[in-house]
Amino acid sequence: IEVARLMHDRAGGRCDRGQLAALLGYNGVKNGGFLTRMSAAKMFGLLEETGSGITLTERAKKILHPVRPAEAEHAKLEAFMDVELFAKVFNDFHDHTLPASDGLTNLFLTQYKIVPKQVSLALRNLMESAESAGLFKVAGNRSKLIPPIIRDDGRVAPQPAPAAAEAPIGHRDEEPVPDVRGRRN
Repeated sequence: IEVARLMHDRAGGRCDRGQLAALLGYNGVKNGGFLTRMSAAKMFGLLEETGSGITLTERAKKILHPVRPAEAEHAKLEAFMDVELFAKVFNDFHDHTLPASDGLTNLFLTQYKIVPKQVSLALRNLMESAESAGLFKVAGNRSKLIPPIIRDDGRVAPQPAPAAAEAPIGHRDEEPVPDVRGRRN
């Protein structure tokens, strides 16, 4: 989103590769960092490149300047799901607890075939992108990927209630113990 926001704010949503590289602080269009950031913005469906240059997509415009908040939320979720790896993880763990860090690392190495040097970056990008897409809001933590509640009426979706504390074992079904004055507590 950062690349799209910068391109919108400083170039009006349209520029060429050289201009975008300069806006992002890179010396040229062949710089690895520039190519990575541009590729990621395209992968999320935020930029389009044509013969005449680079423009923001409708998705990017909805995220940056939504008419209703729900538009931005929908667009962020769509952007997350457009990344093949992220969609695979979502489909494999939707509504289920994510494995611990070591388990996710092993999953990325063995099942998703991510090269060892890229696993930590891929995991960080997954978690940050899931957070941005609202996939941790319902659970209230980073343990499950659950689609956010998106209200189309412009109101804020309710936040998850904190987990209720359970009574100590052995006291759940017992009658309240009377206090010294004969009342039950």
